[in-house]
Amino acid sequence: MYTIQKVCKAPQQSHSRFPDAAFDLIVLKSVFTHLRPDAVQNYLKETRRMLSPDGRCLGTFFLLNGQQPSGAKAAEPSIHFKFGDDDWRFAQQEMPELAIAYPESRLEEMAGSAKLHIHSKHYGYWSGRPDGLSYQDIVLFDAAGVD
Repeated sequence: MYTIQKVCKAPQQSHSRFPDAAFDLIVLKSVFTHLRPDAVQNYLKETRRMLSPDGRCLGTFFLLNGQQPSGAKAAEPSIHFKFGDDDWRFAQQEMPELAIAYPESRLEEMAGSAKLHIHSKHYGYWSGRPDGLSYQDIVLFDAAGVD
């Protein structure tokens, strides 16, 4: 959707040249954390289109779920998403794309609209979790049972 030389189209409008069902695995690491909602929705739809019937997609996000850790073992979140609204939040008012977070329920809606199933979520340590698998939250998608 991007090339080294230039941006092909705006991320909310881009359409990949890859054929339908061409990939068993799609990895989008630190992509969705920089995209506004329309672009995320488009990327999820394109992911579904390009994913083989048994394929999986690994994407990373900053997920907001009201269950960020608290207590003695919890650390302060490394990013504070102070701006935005109920659909998306961002850390820097002057440059929203620097770090964007989504409520977990909003991501579930967008995935469902794109006909993707959330297979599993693995929370990261950005939010202060001491047991995070990675810095960002990892989401595994598939197309199982979604039509």
